[in-house]
Amino acid sequence: MMIIRAVFTIVFLCLSIQLSQAKQFGLVVGIDDYKHFFPRAETPPGQHTDLQGAVNDAKLIAKSLRAKGVDLPDTHVLLNETATTKNFLAAYQNMLDRADPGDTFIITFAGHGGQEREVAEPLDEKDNLDETLMFYEFDPQNPRVGRLNDDQIREQLKLAREFKIILVMDSCHSGGLERSINKNIAGASRNGGKWNITVEPLLDEIIPKSGDKDNSLAHVTKILATATDELLVTETRIDGQPHGALSYYFAQGISGEADADKNNYVSKRELSNYIETQVLAEMNQNQKPRLLPRGDDTVAFQLVPDAPEPVEPEKEEPKLEPKPVIKVETEVKRDDRITVRTLDGSDIFALGSDGRYVTESADITFEPTRDGWTVYNHTGDKIYHLFEEDALSDEPQKIIARTKFLKRLQKLVRSDLPLGEIRAAQSPKLQTIGSRVKFTFTAPSENLQHLTAFNLAGNGEFQYLYPQPTSPSEIGMRGLPVEFQVVPPAGADQLVGVYCTDQPHDLQNYLRNHNGGYAPEPAEFEIFLKQVDCQIGRIGLFTQE
Repeated sequence: MMIIRAVFTIVFLCLSIQLSQAKQFGLVVGIDDYKHFFPRAETPPGQHTDLQGAVNDAKLIAKSLRAKGVDLPDTHVLLNETATTKNFLAAYQNMLDRADPGDTFIITFAGHGGQEREVAEPLDEKDNLDETLMFYEFDPQNPRVGRLNDDQIREQLKLAREFKIILVMDSCHSGGLERSINKNIAGASRNGGKWNITVEPLLDEIIPKSGDKDNSLAHVTKILATATDELLVTETRIDGQPHGALSYYFAQGISGEADADKNNYVSKRELSNYIETQVLAEMNQNQKPRLLPRGDDTVAFQLVPDAPEPVEPEKEEPKLEPKPVIKVETEVKRDDRITVRTLDGSDIFALGSDGRYVTESADITFEPTRDGWTVYNHTGDKIYHLFEEDALSDEPQKIIARTKFLKRLQKLVRSDLPLGEIRAAQSPKLQTIGSRVKFTFTAPSENLQHLTAFNLAGNGEFQYLYPQPTSPSEIGMRGLPVEFQVVPPAGADQLVGVYCTDQPHDLQNYLRNHNGGYAPEPAEFEIFLKQVDCQIGRIGLFTQE
Protein backbone atom coordinates (compact mmCIF):
# COMPACT_ATOMS: atom_id res chain seq x y z
CA MET A 1 0.00 0.00 0.00
CA MET A 2 2.88 2.40 0.80
CA ILE A 3 4.40 1.78 -2.66
CA ILE A 4 1.12 2.65 -4.37
CA ARG A 5 0.84 5.83 -2.33
CA ALA A 6 4.42 6.77 -3.15
CA VAL A 7 3.86 6.27 -6.88
CA PHE A 8 0.62 8.26 -6.74
CA THR A 9 2.39 11.08 -4.89
CA ILE A 10 5.19 11.21 -7.48
CA VAL A 11 2.67 11.29 -10.36
CA PHE A 12 0.67 14.04 -8.64
CA LEU A 13 3.79 16.11 -7.97
CA CYS A 14 4.90 15.73 -11.59
CA LEU A 15 1.46 16.82 -12.77
CA SER A 16 1.51 19.80 -10.42
CA ILE A 17 4.98 20.85 -11.60
CA GLN A 18 3.93 20.50 -15.23
CA LEU A 19 0.79 22.62 -14.67
CA SER A 20 2.62 25.23 -12.62
CA GLN A 21 5.26 25.66 -15.35
CA ALA A 22 2.70 26.16 -18.12
CA LYS A 23 1.97 29.79 -18.95
CA GLN A 24 -1.38 31.29 -19.87
CA PHE A 25 -1.75 33.95 -22.58
CA GLY A 26 -4.85 36.05 -23.27
CA LEU A 27 -6.43 37.76 -26.27
CA VAL A 28 -9.66 39.68 -25.55
CA VAL A 29 -12.00 41.37 -28.06
CA GLY A 30 -15.02 43.59 -27.34
CA ILE A 31 -16.85 45.66 -29.96
CA ASP A 32 -19.79 47.97 -29.29
CA ASP A 33 -19.16 50.69 -31.85
CA TYR A 34 -18.99 49.23 -35.37
CA LYS A 35 -17.63 51.45 -38.15
CA HIS A 36 -20.62 50.96 -40.47
CA PHE A 37 -23.44 50.25 -37.99
CA PHE A 38 -25.86 52.64 -36.27
CA PRO A 39 -25.98 53.57 -32.57
CA ARG A 40 -28.71 51.55 -30.85
CA ALA A 41 -31.00 54.52 -30.15
CA GLU A 42 -30.70 55.82 -33.75
CA THR A 43 -30.92 52.59 -35.75
CA PRO A 44 -33.40 52.81 -38.67
CA PRO A 45 -35.77 49.84 -39.08
CA GLY A 46 -34.09 46.89 -40.78
CA GLN A 47 -30.54 48.16 -40.18
CA HIS A 48 -27.90 46.63 -37.95
CA THR A 49 -27.20 48.26 -34.61
CA ASP A 50 -24.19 48.86 -32.43
CA LEU A 51 -24.00 47.05 -29.10
CA GLN A 52 -23.78 48.28 -25.52
CA GLY A 53 -22.23 45.54 -23.41
CA ALA A 54 -19.41 43.99 -25.45
CA VAL A 55 -16.73 46.45 -24.28
CA ASN A 56 -17.90 45.93 -20.68
CA ASP A 57 -17.47 42.19 -21.26
CA ALA A 58 -13.94 42.59 -22.59
CA LYS A 59 -12.85 44.88 -19.75
CA LEU A 60 -14.30 42.56 -17.11
CA ILE A 61 -12.67 39.46 -18.64
CA ALA A 62 -9.34 41.29 -19.00
CA LYS A 63 -9.46 42.30 -15.34
CA SER A 64 -10.21 38.72 -14.27
CA LEU A 65 -7.46 37.23 -16.44
CA ARG A 66 -4.83 39.69 -15.24
CA ALA A 67 -5.79 39.12 -11.60
CA LYS A 68 -5.05 35.42 -12.13
CA GLY A 69 -1.64 35.96 -13.68
CA VAL A 70 -2.55 35.56 -17.38
CA ASP A 71 -0.13 37.26 -19.77
CA LEU A 72 -2.38 39.93 -21.31
CA PRO A 73 -0.63 43.06 -22.62
CA ASP A 74 -2.67 46.09 -23.69
CA THR A 75 -2.07 45.19 -27.35
CA HIS A 76 -4.05 41.99 -26.75
CA VAL A 77 -7.14 43.82 -25.42
CA LEU A 78 -8.89 44.98 -28.60
CA LEU A 79 -11.81 47.37 -28.08
CA ASN A 80 -13.97 49.05 -30.74
CA GLU A 81 -11.73 50.67 -33.43
CA THR A 82 -8.65 48.67 -32.36
CA ALA A 83 -10.59 45.40 -32.79
CA THR A 84 -9.80 44.88 -36.46
CA THR A 85 -9.07 41.57 -38.15
CA LYS A 86 -5.49 42.75 -38.76
CA ASN A 87 -4.88 43.54 -35.07
CA PHE A 88 -6.55 40.31 -33.98
CA LEU A 89 -4.37 38.15 -36.23
CA ALA A 90 -1.25 40.10 -35.21
CA ALA A 91 -1.96 39.54 -31.51
CA TYR A 92 -2.64 35.86 -32.16
CA GLN A 93 0.67 35.51 -34.02
CA ASN A 94 2.40 37.24 -31.11
CA MET A 95 1.11 34.55 -28.74
CA LEU A 96 2.32 31.82 -31.11
CA ASP A 97 5.78 33.41 -31.19
CA ARG A 98 6.09 33.77 -27.40
CA ALA A 99 4.48 30.58 -26.08
CA ASP A 100 6.07 27.21 -25.35
CA PRO A 101 4.47 23.81 -26.02
CA GLY A 102 1.87 23.03 -23.36
CA ASP A 103 0.97 26.66 -22.68
CA THR A 104 -2.65 27.83 -22.77
CA PHE A 105 -4.30 30.53 -24.91
CA ILE A 106 -7.54 32.13 -23.66
CA ILE A 107 -9.26 33.93 -26.57
CA THR A 108 -12.58 35.71 -26.03
CA PHE A 109 -14.81 37.55 -28.48
CA ALA A 110 -17.80 39.74 -27.54
CA GLY A 111 -19.57 41.34 -30.47
CA HIS A 112 -21.69 40.58 -33.49
CA GLY A 113 -21.73 37.16 -35.12
CA GLY A 114 -23.18 36.54 -38.55
CA GLN A 115 -23.57 34.00 -41.32
CA GLU A 116 -22.44 34.06 -44.94
CA ARG A 117 -23.21 31.98 -47.98
CA GLU A 118 -20.60 29.31 -48.73
CA VAL A 119 -19.04 30.08 -52.11
CA ALA A 120 -15.86 27.97 -52.15
CA GLU A 121 -14.55 24.60 -51.07
CA PRO A 122 -14.80 23.02 -48.62
CA LEU A 123 -18.61 23.04 -48.76
CA ASP A 124 -19.17 21.47 -45.33
CA GLU A 125 -22.24 23.21 -43.91
CA LYS A 126 -25.66 21.51 -44.09
CA ASP A 127 -27.38 24.90 -44.40
CA ASN A 128 -24.76 26.20 -46.89
CA LEU A 129 -23.89 28.99 -44.45
CA ASP A 130 -20.58 29.65 -42.71
CA GLU A 131 -20.62 31.29 -39.28
CA THR A 132 -18.57 34.46 -38.88
CA LEU A 133 -17.11 36.75 -36.22
CA MET A 134 -17.58 40.39 -37.25
CA PHE A 135 -14.81 42.85 -36.40
CA TYR A 136 -14.88 46.66 -36.15
CA GLU A 137 -14.42 47.37 -39.87
CA PHE A 138 -17.05 44.91 -41.13
CA ASP A 139 -18.50 46.42 -44.30
CA PRO A 140 -22.09 45.59 -45.34
CA GLN A 141 -21.20 46.78 -48.85
CA ASN A 142 -18.43 44.17 -49.09
CA PRO A 143 -19.06 41.59 -46.36
CA ARG A 144 -15.72 39.85 -46.96
CA VAL A 145 -14.13 42.87 -45.22
CA GLY A 146 -13.79 42.77 -41.46
CA ARG A 147 -14.85 39.22 -40.70
CA LEU A 148 -13.38 35.79 -40.09
CA ASN A 149 -15.55 32.79 -40.91
CA ASP A 150 -15.41 29.47 -39.09
CA ASP A 151 -13.18 27.84 -41.72
CA GLN A 152 -10.66 30.69 -41.51
CA ILE A 153 -10.66 30.56 -37.71
CA ARG A 154 -10.07 26.83 -37.91
CA GLU A 155 -6.96 27.39 -40.07
CA GLN A 156 -5.56 29.73 -37.42
CA LEU A 157 -6.31 27.34 -34.57
CA LYS A 158 -4.53 24.53 -36.39
CA LEU A 159 -1.33 26.58 -36.19
CA ALA A 160 -1.43 26.18 -32.40
CA ARG A 161 -1.58 22.39 -32.05
CA GLU A 162 1.23 22.47 -29.48
CA PHE A 163 -0.87 24.61 -27.14
CA LYS A 164 -4.19 24.38 -25.30
CA ILE A 165 -6.82 26.88 -26.41
CA ILE A 166 -9.98 28.11 -24.68
CA LEU A 167 -12.11 29.97 -27.24
CA VAL A 168 -15.09 31.94 -25.87
CA MET A 169 -17.51 33.37 -28.46
CA ASP A 170 -20.24 35.58 -27.01
CA SER A 171 -22.04 36.32 -30.27
CA CYS A 172 -24.84 34.80 -32.31
CA HIS A 173 -25.33 33.82 -35.92
CA SER A 174 -29.00 34.24 -36.75
CA GLY A 175 -32.33 35.51 -35.48
CA GLY A 176 -34.32 32.55 -34.16
CA LEU A 177 -35.98 32.67 -30.76
CA GLU A 178 -37.67 29.81 -28.91
CA ARG A 179 -40.39 32.10 -27.58
CA SER A 180 -41.79 35.58 -28.14
CA ILE A 181 -39.60 38.31 -26.64
CA ASN A 182 -40.40 42.02 -26.45
CA LYS A 183 -37.31 43.41 -28.18
CA ASN A 184 -37.87 46.89 -26.75
CA ILE A 185 -37.31 45.43 -23.31
CA ALA A 186 -34.56 42.94 -24.10
CA GLY A 187 -31.00 44.14 -24.60
CA ALA A 188 -29.32 44.60 -27.97
CA SER A 189 -29.10 41.49 -30.13
CA ARG A 190 -25.64 40.24 -31.08
CA ASN A 191 -27.00 38.98 -34.38
CA GLY A 192 -25.03 40.38 -37.31
CA GLY A 193 -27.31 38.98 -40.02
CA LYS A 194 -26.83 36.79 -43.10
CA TRP A 195 -24.71 37.97 -46.01
CA ASN A 196 -23.98 37.04 -49.61
CA ILE A 197 -20.29 37.35 -50.32
CA THR A 198 -18.41 37.55 -53.61
CA VAL A 199 -16.88 34.36 -54.99
CA GLU A 200 -13.43 35.93 -55.32
CA PRO A 201 -11.56 36.30 -52.00
CA LEU A 202 -9.68 39.44 -50.99
CA LEU A 203 -5.98 39.63 -51.85
CA ASP A 204 -4.77 39.10 -48.26
CA GLU A 205 -7.60 36.82 -47.13
CA ILE A 206 -6.96 33.53 -45.31
CA ILE A 207 -7.76 30.64 -47.66
CA PRO A 208 -9.06 27.59 -45.72
CA LYS A 209 -7.58 24.22 -46.66
CA SER A 210 -10.02 22.05 -44.73
CA GLY A 211 -13.50 22.35 -43.27
CA ASP A 212 -15.40 21.37 -40.17
CA LYS A 213 -15.02 17.64 -40.81
CA ASP A 214 -11.31 17.31 -40.03
CA ASN A 215 -10.31 16.34 -36.49
CA SER A 216 -7.34 18.64 -36.03
CA LEU A 217 -8.71 20.72 -33.14
CA ALA A 218 -8.47 18.32 -30.21
CA HIS A 219 -6.45 21.02 -28.40
CA VAL A 220 -9.33 23.53 -28.55
CA THR A 221 -12.16 23.97 -26.02
CA LYS A 222 -14.96 26.08 -27.48
CA ILE A 223 -17.41 27.90 -25.21
CA LEU A 224 -20.34 29.17 -27.28
CA ALA A 225 -23.11 31.55 -26.26
CA THR A 226 -25.92 29.20 -27.34
CA ALA A 227 -26.47 25.49 -27.78
CA THR A 228 -27.28 25.88 -31.50
CA ASP A 229 -26.35 28.29 -34.27
CA GLU A 230 -30.01 29.27 -34.71
CA LEU A 231 -30.67 30.97 -31.35
CA LEU A 232 -30.49 34.68 -30.69
CA VAL A 233 -28.10 36.12 -28.10
CA THR A 234 -29.25 39.34 -26.45
CA GLU A 235 -27.41 41.51 -23.99
CA THR A 236 -28.69 41.87 -20.46
CA ARG A 237 -28.00 44.16 -17.52
CA ILE A 238 -26.05 42.77 -14.57
CA ASP A 239 -25.18 44.93 -11.57
CA GLY A 240 -26.59 47.88 -13.49
CA GLN A 241 -24.31 47.47 -16.53
CA PRO A 242 -25.02 45.93 -19.97
CA HIS A 243 -23.22 42.63 -20.57
CA GLY A 244 -23.38 39.39 -22.47
CA ALA A 245 -24.36 36.73 -19.93
CA LEU A 246 -21.77 34.24 -21.20
CA SER A 247 -18.90 36.73 -20.94
CA TYR A 248 -19.95 37.93 -17.50
CA TYR A 249 -20.11 34.46 -15.99
CA PHE A 250 -16.98 33.30 -17.77
CA ALA A 251 -15.18 36.17 -16.03
CA GLN A 252 -16.69 35.16 -12.69
CA GLY A 253 -15.83 31.52 -13.30
CA ILE A 254 -12.14 32.10 -13.99
CA SER A 255 -12.00 34.45 -11.00
CA GLY A 256 -12.59 31.37 -8.85
CA GLU A 257 -16.38 31.00 -8.72
CA ALA A 258 -16.23 27.89 -10.95
CA ASP A 259 -13.56 26.19 -8.81
CA ALA A 260 -16.00 23.91 -6.99
CA ASP A 261 -13.39 21.80 -5.16
CA LYS A 262 -11.18 24.84 -4.39
CA ASN A 263 -8.00 23.17 -5.65
CA ASN A 264 -6.95 26.25 -7.69
CA TYR A 265 -7.63 24.46 -10.99
CA VAL A 266 -10.87 24.90 -12.94
CA SER A 267 -11.72 21.74 -14.87
CA LYS A 268 -13.79 21.73 -18.05
CA ARG A 269 -16.61 20.09 -16.11
CA GLU A 270 -16.55 22.73 -13.38
CA LEU A 271 -16.45 25.55 -15.93
CA SER A 272 -19.29 24.03 -17.97
CA ASN A 273 -21.51 23.41 -14.95
CA TYR A 274 -20.99 26.88 -13.54
CA ILE A 275 -21.50 28.81 -16.79
CA GLU A 276 -24.50 26.75 -17.94
CA THR A 277 -26.31 27.11 -14.61
CA GLN A 278 -25.69 30.83 -14.22
CA VAL A 279 -26.42 31.87 -17.81
CA LEU A 280 -29.56 29.74 -18.02
CA ALA A 281 -30.95 31.38 -14.86
CA GLU A 282 -29.82 34.91 -15.78
CA MET A 283 -31.48 34.72 -19.20
CA ASN A 284 -34.66 33.02 -17.95
CA GLN A 285 -33.99 29.74 -19.78
CA ASN A 286 -33.80 31.44 -23.19
CA GLN A 287 -30.04 31.09 -23.56
CA LYS A 288 -28.16 27.88 -22.89
CA PRO A 289 -24.42 28.02 -23.56
CA ARG A 290 -22.47 25.09 -24.96
CA LEU A 291 -18.99 23.78 -24.20
CA LEU A 292 -17.30 21.63 -26.88
CA PRO A 293 -16.09 19.03 -26.32
CA ARG A 294 -18.34 18.26 -23.36
CA GLY A 295 -16.87 19.02 -19.98
CA ASP A 296 -14.60 16.46 -18.35
CA ASP A 297 -12.14 16.58 -15.47
CA THR A 298 -9.18 17.83 -17.49
CA VAL A 299 -7.85 21.22 -16.41
CA ALA A 300 -9.15 24.19 -18.40
CA PHE A 301 -7.68 27.02 -16.35
CA GLN A 302 -5.10 27.38 -13.61
CA LEU A 303 -5.81 29.86 -10.81
CA VAL A 304 -3.11 31.79 -9.02
CA PRO A 305 -3.65 33.96 -5.94
CA ASP A 306 -4.74 37.50 -6.69
CA ALA A 307 -2.01 40.09 -6.50
CA PRO A 308 -2.17 41.82 -3.09
CA GLU A 309 -3.81 45.21 -3.07
CA PRO A 310 -1.44 48.08 -2.23
CA VAL A 311 -1.69 49.08 1.43
CA GLU A 312 -2.34 52.77 1.92
CA PRO A 313 -1.60 54.56 5.20
CA GLU A 314 -4.63 54.84 7.44
CA LYS A 315 -6.42 58.15 7.44
CA GLU A 316 -8.53 59.43 10.27
CA GLU A 317 -12.05 59.56 8.92
CA PRO A 318 -14.32 62.38 10.02
CA LYS A 319 -17.19 61.25 12.22
CA LEU A 320 -20.54 61.33 10.48
CA GLU A 321 -23.97 61.45 12.01
CA PRO A 322 -25.91 58.23 11.30
CA LYS A 323 -28.48 58.61 8.54
CA PRO A 324 -32.08 57.61 9.29
CA VAL A 325 -33.39 54.45 7.65
CA ILE A 326 -35.74 55.44 4.82
CA LYS A 327 -38.60 53.11 3.94
CA VAL A 328 -39.70 53.45 0.31
CA GLU A 329 -43.46 53.19 -0.19
CA THR A 330 -44.37 52.32 -3.78
CA GLU A 331 -47.55 53.13 -5.65
CA VAL A 332 -48.24 52.53 -9.32
CA LYS A 333 -49.61 55.75 -10.83
CA ARG A 334 -50.41 56.38 -14.47
CA ASP A 335 -49.07 59.95 -14.54
CA ASP A 336 -45.70 59.51 -12.84
CA ARG A 337 -42.45 57.77 -13.54
CA ILE A 338 -41.81 55.50 -10.59
CA THR A 339 -38.55 53.77 -9.73
CA VAL A 340 -38.30 51.29 -6.88
CA ARG A 341 -34.76 50.62 -5.66
CA THR A 342 -33.20 47.84 -3.64
CA LEU A 343 -30.84 48.58 -0.76
CA ASP A 344 -27.86 48.50 -3.16
CA GLY A 345 -29.47 51.15 -5.36
CA SER A 346 -30.22 48.99 -8.41
CA ASP A 347 -33.48 49.48 -10.28
CA ILE A 348 -36.25 46.99 -9.54
CA PHE A 349 -38.68 48.49 -11.99
CA ALA A 350 -39.48 51.72 -13.74
CA LEU A 351 -42.44 52.91 -15.79
CA GLY A 352 -43.44 56.08 -17.61
CA SER A 353 -46.87 57.37 -18.50
CA ASP A 354 -45.70 58.20 -22.04
CA GLY A 355 -45.39 54.48 -22.81
CA ARG A 356 -41.61 54.59 -23.23
CA TYR A 357 -39.37 52.01 -21.60
CA VAL A 358 -37.56 54.20 -19.15
CA THR A 359 -35.06 51.64 -17.87
CA GLU A 360 -33.62 49.31 -20.50
CA SER A 361 -32.95 45.81 -19.16
CA ALA A 362 -34.41 46.66 -15.75
CA ASP A 363 -35.32 43.69 -13.61
CA ILE A 364 -38.98 44.54 -14.17
CA THR A 365 -40.51 46.92 -16.70
CA PHE A 366 -44.12 48.10 -16.62
CA GLU A 367 -45.47 49.10 -20.04
CA PRO A 368 -48.60 51.30 -19.84
CA THR A 369 -51.55 49.92 -21.83
CA ARG A 370 -55.17 50.95 -22.31
CA ASP A 371 -56.40 49.04 -19.27
CA GLY A 372 -53.33 48.83 -17.05
CA TRP A 373 -49.74 47.70 -17.49
CA THR A 374 -48.00 44.76 -19.13
CA VAL A 375 -45.16 43.55 -16.94
CA TYR A 376 -41.92 42.23 -18.48
CA ASN A 377 -38.82 40.67 -16.97
CA HIS A 378 -35.32 41.82 -17.93
CA THR A 379 -35.12 39.44 -20.89
CA GLY A 380 -38.35 40.79 -22.40
CA ASP A 381 -40.71 37.95 -21.44
CA LYS A 382 -44.22 38.99 -20.50
CA ILE A 383 -44.66 37.78 -16.95
CA TYR A 384 -48.06 39.31 -16.13
CA HIS A 385 -50.71 41.89 -17.05
CA LEU A 386 -51.62 44.22 -14.21
CA PHE A 387 -55.06 45.77 -14.59
CA GLU A 388 -55.66 49.34 -13.51
CA GLU A 389 -58.03 48.34 -10.70
CA ASP A 390 -55.27 46.12 -9.26
CA ALA A 391 -52.66 48.88 -9.15
CA LEU A 392 -53.36 49.83 -5.54
CA SER A 393 -53.65 46.20 -4.37
CA ASP A 394 -50.72 44.12 -3.18
CA GLU A 395 -50.05 42.68 -6.66
CA PRO A 396 -47.27 45.17 -7.61
CA GLN A 397 -45.50 44.38 -4.33
CA LYS A 398 -45.90 40.64 -4.97
CA ILE A 399 -44.18 41.04 -8.34
CA ILE A 400 -41.35 43.01 -6.73
CA ALA A 401 -40.94 40.37 -4.00
CA ARG A 402 -40.85 37.65 -6.67
CA THR A 403 -38.06 39.40 -8.55
CA LYS A 404 -35.95 40.01 -5.44
CA PHE A 405 -36.32 36.36 -4.43
CA LEU A 406 -35.33 35.00 -7.86
CA LYS A 407 -32.25 37.24 -7.98
CA ARG A 408 -31.04 35.88 -4.63
CA LEU A 409 -31.96 32.31 -5.59
CA GLN A 410 -29.53 32.41 -8.51
CA LYS A 411 -26.67 33.26 -6.14
CA LEU A 412 -27.53 30.33 -3.87
CA VAL A 413 -26.78 27.63 -6.47
CA ARG A 414 -23.77 25.76 -5.09
CA SER A 415 -20.78 25.14 -7.33
CA ASP A 416 -19.46 22.38 -5.03
CA LEU A 417 -22.52 20.13 -5.55
CA PRO A 418 -23.93 18.46 -8.67
CA LEU A 419 -26.49 20.53 -10.52
CA GLY A 420 -30.14 20.24 -9.61
CA GLU A 421 -32.25 19.36 -12.64
CA ILE A 422 -35.84 19.90 -13.77
CA ARG A 423 -36.46 18.49 -17.24
CA ALA A 424 -39.31 19.75 -19.41
CA ALA A 425 -41.10 17.38 -21.79
CA GLN A 426 -42.05 20.37 -23.98
CA SER A 427 -39.96 23.10 -25.65
CA PRO A 428 -39.31 26.52 -24.05
CA LYS A 429 -41.80 28.06 -26.50
CA LEU A 430 -44.95 29.78 -25.27
CA GLN A 431 -47.54 27.28 -24.07
CA THR A 432 -51.22 28.12 -24.50
CA ILE A 433 -53.84 28.12 -21.76
CA GLY A 434 -55.44 24.66 -21.61
CA SER A 435 -52.43 22.73 -22.91
CA ARG A 436 -50.80 20.03 -20.78
CA VAL A 437 -47.19 20.28 -19.69
CA LYS A 438 -44.88 17.85 -17.92
CA PHE A 439 -41.75 18.33 -15.83
CA THR A 440 -39.52 15.81 -14.10
CA PHE A 441 -37.63 16.75 -10.93
CA THR A 442 -34.46 14.63 -10.97
CA ALA A 443 -32.11 14.28 -7.98
CA PRO A 444 -28.58 15.43 -8.86
CA SER A 445 -26.95 12.61 -6.86
CA GLU A 446 -27.74 9.76 -4.47
CA ASN A 447 -26.97 12.08 -1.55
CA LEU A 448 -29.42 14.76 -2.67
CA GLN A 449 -32.75 12.97 -3.04
CA HIS A 450 -34.94 14.93 -0.61
CA LEU A 451 -37.00 17.28 -2.78
CA THR A 452 -38.80 20.48 -1.89
CA ALA A 453 -40.61 22.03 -4.87
CA PHE A 454 -42.47 25.30 -5.32
CA ASN A 455 -43.59 27.70 -8.04
CA LEU A 456 -43.48 31.48 -8.43
CA ALA A 457 -46.35 32.58 -10.66
CA GLY A 458 -46.07 35.55 -13.00
CA ASN A 459 -48.27 37.67 -10.71
CA GLY A 460 -45.84 37.03 -7.85
CA GLU A 461 -47.95 34.46 -6.01
CA PHE A 462 -45.91 31.81 -4.17
CA GLN A 463 -47.23 28.26 -4.63
CA TYR A 464 -45.90 25.44 -2.47
CA LEU A 465 -45.94 22.13 -4.39
CA TYR A 466 -44.01 19.28 -2.74
CA PRO A 467 -43.85 17.36 -0.47
CA GLN A 468 -47.37 17.33 0.87
CA PRO A 469 -48.01 15.84 4.38
CA THR A 470 -48.85 12.40 2.94
CA SER A 471 -45.95 12.18 0.44
CA PRO A 472 -42.31 11.30 1.12
CA SER A 473 -39.70 13.96 0.43
CA GLU A 474 -37.20 11.38 -0.92
CA ILE A 475 -37.86 10.97 -4.65
CA GLY A 476 -35.25 8.39 -5.69
CA MET A 477 -32.86 8.61 -8.61
CA ARG A 478 -35.54 8.06 -11.28
CA GLY A 479 -37.07 11.43 -10.48
CA LEU A 480 -40.53 12.77 -9.77
CA PRO A 481 -42.73 13.44 -12.85
CA VAL A 482 -45.29 16.22 -12.53
CA GLU A 483 -47.94 16.82 -15.18
CA PHE A 484 -50.62 19.53 -15.15
CA GLN A 485 -52.79 21.74 -17.34
CA VAL A 486 -51.85 25.37 -18.02
CA VAL A 487 -54.41 27.70 -16.41
CA PRO A 488 -54.74 31.51 -16.23
CA PRO A 489 -53.14 33.91 -15.64
CA ALA A 490 -50.84 33.72 -18.66
CA GLY A 491 -47.28 34.89 -18.19
CA ALA A 492 -44.08 33.42 -16.80
CA ASP A 493 -43.88 30.91 -13.96
CA GLN A 494 -40.64 29.74 -12.36
CA LEU A 495 -40.59 26.19 -10.98
CA VAL A 496 -37.92 25.57 -8.35
CA GLY A 497 -36.61 22.31 -6.91
CA VAL A 498 -34.47 22.21 -3.75
CA TYR A 499 -32.57 18.90 -3.42
CA CYS A 500 -31.17 18.15 0.05
CA THR A 501 -29.20 15.45 1.87
CA ASP A 502 -31.94 15.17 4.54
CA GLN A 503 -35.53 16.36 4.73
CA PRO A 504 -35.41 20.10 5.51
CA HIS A 505 -38.42 20.20 7.86
CA ASP A 506 -37.93 23.81 8.97
CA LEU A 507 -37.53 25.02 5.38
CA GLN A 508 -40.65 23.17 4.26
CA ASN A 509 -42.74 24.53 7.15
CA TYR A 510 -41.48 28.03 6.38
CA LEU A 511 -42.40 27.70 2.70
CA ARG A 512 -45.84 26.20 3.42
CA ASN A 513 -46.64 29.32 5.43
CA HIS A 514 -46.03 31.43 2.29
CA ASN A 515 -48.37 29.40 0.09
CA GLY A 516 -50.73 31.73 -1.77
CA GLY A 517 -48.91 34.86 -0.60
CA TYR A 518 -45.69 36.73 -1.22
CA ALA A 519 -42.39 35.14 -2.18
CA PRO A 520 -40.25 34.46 0.89
CA GLU A 521 -37.86 37.11 2.14
CA PRO A 522 -34.53 36.11 0.54
CA ALA A 523 -32.43 36.42 3.73
CA GLU A 524 -34.90 34.33 5.77
CA PHE A 525 -35.08 31.67 3.05
CA GLU A 526 -31.29 31.46 2.97
CA ILE A 527 -31.11 30.84 6.73
CA PHE A 528 -33.48 27.85 6.52
CA LEU A 529 -31.83 26.57 3.32
CA LYS A 530 -28.41 26.37 4.96
CA GLN A 531 -29.58 24.16 7.83
CA VAL A 532 -29.07 21.18 5.48
CA ASP A 533 -26.77 20.65 2.47
CA CYS A 534 -28.97 21.52 -0.52
CA GLN A 535 -28.70 22.23 -4.24
CA ILE A 536 -31.15 24.26 -6.34
CA GLY A 537 -32.71 23.62 -9.76
CA ARG A 538 -34.96 26.00 -11.67
CA ILE A 539 -36.93 26.12 -14.92
CA GLY A 540 -39.42 28.49 -16.54
CA LEU A 541 -42.90 27.92 -17.93
CA PHE A 542 -43.94 30.67 -20.34
CA THR A 543 -47.61 30.83 -21.32
CA GLN A 544 -50.02 32.87 -23.43
CA GLU A 545 -53.80 33.19 -23.83
